[in-house]
Amino acid sequence: MKSLSIKLGVILIGLSVFTCAEVWGEDWKYLGEAMDGTFFYDATSITRPSENIVRVWVKLSYNEDGILEMVRKHGAKYKELSYALVSWEIDCSNKRYRISLEIFYSQKAGFLSSDTTGKFSERDFSPESVSDFLSKAVCK
Repeated sequence: MKSLSIKLGVILIGLSVFTCAEVWGEDWKYLGEAMDGTFFYDATSITRPSENIVRVWVKLSYNEDGILEMVRKHGAKYKELSYALVSWEIDCSNKRYRISLEIFYSQKAGFLSSDTTGKFSERDFSPESVSDFLSKAVCK
């Protein structure tokens, strides 16, 4: 019994340290407003797998219009939508990007859904868009 409680204590301490490290590790920088909500990128998540490619996490905090649009597209389950974390891969030299993962979170229950279906194709930047602002922030 004592061995089990020691193991459980070690696991709980490890989880709390890991959770704190995750929270402390994020550095959300404001990108701008769009019809769906407010965009931020995590400066600590930026990686460069090759010379011209940048990967970064983006957070979209949905506004009322964005939530209504998600409910219209995907159903009532999104009525409590709060934000999405989105993994972007940016080709800085060719001014193209793709989204590889979206994770949706609700206001009350936390995780709502994720999309990793591979349906995300490369897209060109649009002037004065989130992709344009993000590329200017991370393609330095």
